[in-house]
Amino acid sequence: MAKSKLKMFDEILSKHILKKDFVKVIRTVKGEDKSIYGFIVAYSRDFILIHSSDEFLLNGYNILRKDQFDSVRCNVHDRSQRRIMKAEGILEQVGAGVDINLQSWKNIFQSIKKLGFNVIIECEDLEEPLFEIGPIKKSLKTQVHIQYHDPSGILEQADTAVNYDSITLVTFGDRYSVTFKKYLKLP
Repeated sequence: MAKSKLKMFDEILSKHILKKDFVKVIRTVKGEDKSIYGFIVAYSRDFILIHSSDEFLLNGYNILRKDQFDSVRCNVHDRSQRRIMKAEGILEQVGAGVDINLQSWKNIFQSIKKLGFNVIIECEDLEEPLFEIGPIKKSLKTQVHIQYHDPSGILEQADTAVNYDSITLVTFGDRYSVTFKKYLKLP
């Protein structure tokens, strides 16, 4: 991205954060719409942190690279959604208690681990897309290691390594991973 375009884009992100706008972050992955609805709460040179929303409820956080989405929309329908969420008292909860260092994937995973969350890591652009879920074990220079759990909640013995350069989306603090965390067990 050119410097002038990046600066303009950062100004737009700052405006949405300041106004606590409800937005649609438009993403296209392999020709499919993978958009995210919610509130942009922070950004860095390379990453964006979104407090995602689903049917008028906050549902965890998404982190994605700035080069992994098409645009940000805030139209009349999004403003209506924000108005309703404000009336429901949900707007005050946006971004509360979550401080993520967005300088690098390594820092991001260290921050999430420190907060005690499990993660969902998606590598959607690979020929065989990856969906990894579980507790963070360690965050290294080029990859993160998690202890994957299967859909029945059984943790694998060995860690799963995921290369940072293949990650397209990280989710944490969502109902699915938070609830599952309570019921995980070793084989």
